[in-house]
Amino acid sequence: MWTSPKFESRGMSAIAVEKHERPELAKHDSSILDLVFVLDCTGSMGSYIDSATQNIRSIVEEIVISEKSDIKLALVEYRDHPPQDHTFVTRAHDFTASVKQMKGWLEDCTAVGGGDAPEAVADAMHDVLKLSWRAEATKICILITDAPPHGLDPSGDSFPNGCPNGLDPIKIAREMAEKHITLYTVGVEPPIVPSQASKKNLVSPDSSRLPDFYSTATTV
Repeated sequence: MWTSPKFESRGMSAIAVEKHERPELAKHDSSILDLVFVLDCTGSMGSYIDSATQNIRSIVEEIVISEKSDIKLALVEYRDHPPQDHTFVTRAHDFTASVKQMKGWLEDCTAVGGGDAPEAVADAMHDVLKLSWRAEATKICILITDAPPHGLDPSGDSFPNGCPNGLDPIKIAREMAEKHITLYTVGVEPPIVPSQASKKNLVSPDSSRLPDFYSTATTV
């Protein structure tokens, strides 16, 4: 049994990960693990980003100590498309065996920009597919966010028809599943999109509030 440590932040909000079995390890008895964190680095994450990066570091250290296996780590940061954000859409750091390098990437993460409520989630998930996954590895992706992808709700969405690059996050989630990449989502609370929270069916698997998309994406 592998349980994710809880993400905790001081103040009014908290980030938490539901406890899960690690099915791929159990099924394949693998000693090789590829683990990527996908982190929303937009301005609305300002009160969470430090807690998120600190807890990612703790998770990394705990896994390295407890697993004693061949582990590689990656990080994908994302914001949004112009004109909502002019810094970057995504910034991907491919797999490394160096915990020090991973911590360096995390130290550079800042929460700025983003513009409208939905963000470039689809682009970040697409970057995950392009990472140098090892065929023999157990593959895990942890997505940390407070906003949905573009195209779910036209209100407050600068790209109501979806990702400007034509990427479909549900299709990408299916492709991840086909490649045996297990996707977990970590939601922060409260949601920053009250109109979507009231209109859409929200789920609370881990004391956080996630739009329908994240429930669907993790079960395709």
